[in-house]
Amino acid sequence: MLNVAVPPLDDIDMRRALAMSINRTDLLDTYGAGIAAPATGPFQPGSLWYGATDYPSYDTAAAKELVDRCTATNGSPPAVSLTTIVGPAYSIVIDIVQANWQKIGVNCQVNQVEFAQFLTNVVAGDYQAATFEQFGATDPDQNYIWWSTDTYAPPGKISLDMARNRDAALQAALNDGRANTQIEARVAAYQEVARRLAADLPYLWTGKAYWTAIAAEGVVGLTNQKLPDGATGIGFANSTFLVHELGLTG
Repeated sequence: MLNVAVPPLDDIDMRRALAMSINRTDLLDTYGAGIAAPATGPFQPGSLWYGATDYPSYDTAAAKELVDRCTATNGSPPAVSLTTIVGPAYSIVIDIVQANWQKIGVNCQVNQVEFAQFLTNVVAGDYQAATFEQFGATDPDQNYIWWSTDTYAPPGKISLDMARNRDAALQAALNDGRANTQIEARVAAYQEVARRLAADLPYLWTGKAYWTAIAAEGVVGLTNQKLPDGATGIGFANSTFLVHELGLTG
């Protein structure tokens, strides 16, 4: 996640260079346990909401050209601070991304902070780039608060639009997705949301996060729980699941 309200990340060419320089395959080979697939947007192939976008492809030569242009304009190489939370797994991620960015001429400093401070910093806009796992909503409208200009506030103030991306076309698509009741119209709206995010680049997508519930043999009720109205519940939602029907078989 990038703070697009602060330099040098307020420059779309810089954001595009950073996106093109991340080798997602190498990153996921190291961090993804051999099961994670590279991502280029909030919706994955196979999802109802998925549609093709123009998210930048991996291209270090083109990325370096953009950085060189920025360096020539500003008189010095761009510098970006990349933050994550404390933990060895996260350290692997930022080390790989740091190496990718430095390869194209970006001076990248990395640091780790405790989760409470990390969250305070991103909500207040006191960061440049930060690792994040988000947008696992069961319906795209649940992500409205993270992408909407309605929840924007400048750095120094609390903002649920933590990337601080303001795009009228993105907002219009979010409104369309929220207002329509026809599924075809909603799909079209959220495919446009994904296209706008690929154009704005407030997020540099790496891979889909996988969540797993593991139980001993004989445990039942992990999925397909019944809701109060008798409908079948969703097995996982944002990495959580219901436990009220867990039990053991003989």
